[in-house]
This record gives sequence, C-alpha cells and structure tokens, in this order.
Amino acid sequence: MSTWNIRSMAEQVSPGAVETEGKAESAGELATTGVMLDEIVETTAAVLPERQAPAIAAVAMCTARVVSMEGKTRRASILARGTNTPVLAEIAPDVDLEVIEGARANGDAVLVESCEDEPPLIIAALRTRRPRELCLRGEKISIEGSKEVLLRSGFGALRIHESGDIELVGGTINAVSRGLFRLVGRLVRLN
Repeated sequence: MSTWNIRSMAEQVSPGAVETEGKAESAGELATTGVMLDEIVETTAAVLPERQAPAIAAVAMCTARVVSMEGKTRRASILARGTNTPVLAEIAPDVDLEVIEGARANGDAVLVESCEDEPPLIIAALRTRRPRELCLRGEKISIEGSKEVLLRSGFGALRIHESGDIELVGGTINAVSRGLFRLVGRLVRLN
C-alpha cells in the first residue's frame, strides 16, 4: 500500500491526526503521530465503500476440439486441451449449430466458457487454417467491391469493373437456358 493511500485513510479515520509538511511519511512515522496502522486497517472497511469480488472472476475460458455432436440438440462432446477424457458441453443459444458442426468437421478449435456448478458452454468456433472448401449459404448473399469483383479458377475468370464492364474468360463457355435466352445490347458482335 502506498504512503498516499495510508495517509488518505488516516485522514478519513482521524482527521488532523496526520500533519503534512510536504514530505511523505512512512507507516512508522504515521504510527508515532497517534494513528496506529492497525487502527487504520481495521476502520477502513467502515469508511470506504465495500468492494465485492466480481462474479466474472469465477469464469474460465479454454479451447477444445469437438469430438461429436448429439443430433439436433445443443450439446456436443468436447476434448479440452491437455485432457484425455471427452466432456459433454452445451452450445450457447446464439451460436449456430452448423458453425460448431463445421468446426468439428474441419478439426478447428472451439472457445469454451466454464463456471462452477454449470456444464461447459461453447461460445464460438475458432478458424485456425484456411479452408479447402468454402460454402456460403443464406437467403441472400451479397458480394461487393468498390473498384472490382474478380472470380477466378484456373484459366477461367469473371471480372466486374466499377464502370459496369463485365469480362467473362474461359476455354469453353456454355450458356444454357430452360426458358427464353435473351441477349440484349446496342451492338452484338459474333466473331
């Protein structure tokens, strides 16, 4: 505890008992001025507001691997780092089950929160490597580039420029329509 803290507590316990002459006094010097250090410590609880240990201190975080998932339930068997025995954990309500299943399939780690008297809780999946296959699913998928969007695979490419120009390049390009196939342009050039 610093001299300043001891001095301020002593002033709160016994105002005027500590005389200041512009110099820092040690705990021994404070005791000689009539305020005992033990008295300061004992009465500090009454003077200062009571501080409670934060409840969050009992929460621990660790990483684990998902061994298996229990069907469509929000539970998974995990293997925490440094352990050999799988433990049953719950999946947080705001975490998508497909995300955790993807982590299991890819061998990625998950972030687990554990509290006393409660089962471990999976709160996130951690991507640790670049995926070999990326699958985007959703009701609506939007890809935007302020200057350009480029989709490329091998020798084929689709490039969309900010000006509105679109380039489609490939060895063989097939376009198939089950209904009307319409090509509309001010000018259409065929070879």
